Amino acid sequence: MPASCVRLRCGLLLSPLLLALLFSFSLSQADPALPQPGMKTPGPQDLHYVLELATGDELPLFHVNFYFQGDADGASKLRLPSGWDTENQLYNAIRNLRATSPETKIDGTNQPHVKTITYPANQVVHVQYDVIQDWPGAAVRSGLFNRVILQKVYFYALGTALWVLPDWDRSRSVNVQLQWKNLPSDWMLCNSFGANEASQSFQTLQPQGAARKEGLSASWSQPSQLMATA
Repeated sequence: MPASCVRLRCGLLLSPLLLALLFSFSLSQADPALPQPGMKTPGPQDLHYVLELATGDELPLFHVNFYFQGDADGASKLRLPSGWDTENQLYNAIRNLRATSPETKIDGTNQPHVKTITYPANQVVHVQYDVIQDWPGAAVRSGLFNRVILQKVYFYALGTALWVLPDWDRSRSVNVQLQWKNLPSDWMLCNSFGANEASQSFQTLQPQGAARKEGLSASWSQPSQLMATA
């Protein structure tokens, strides 16, 4: 998957994205999973993501709401970012992974980037997680462009760093819808699908072969170049 970036008026660059936590989280009594306003209910080939930037005194983070239609057997695997080029354990940027749709539960496995998720058969599944910058400071050294960069003045994401994904069949075509929220008004959000588009849609395939280790790196390598600039 390509990179996601944000750039400022001063000419700064982009920032990769994020990762994971391994414990299991059960779901409380929640209302049925409903998509965000402006998003249709996901079908069996749809992945919907809503990414909301949260800022404050500390470094910013993304709150992510993720929706997909569950399988008939009521169980799936979720894959978190794993490695990219020289960087590994990218799942450390994914925090607070939790299920919020009814009767849904996430459990860990012996692989920290793989989770199991159970739910009522064919239900729309709602998962939430946060994306952070999992390394200290602001000085970008060699290799760190392969991790999430999330600063108060810009963000950058490369490859699969932002995405928790269901482990669907590799040959399965999927329709992806993204919504970006709460970005500063003087930022321009750009990627392979356009500029300053708060809602974006595209079609892709699950990755093949060795690329599967990186999540959706192969299939989203073109789409995932994202940038925002003032």
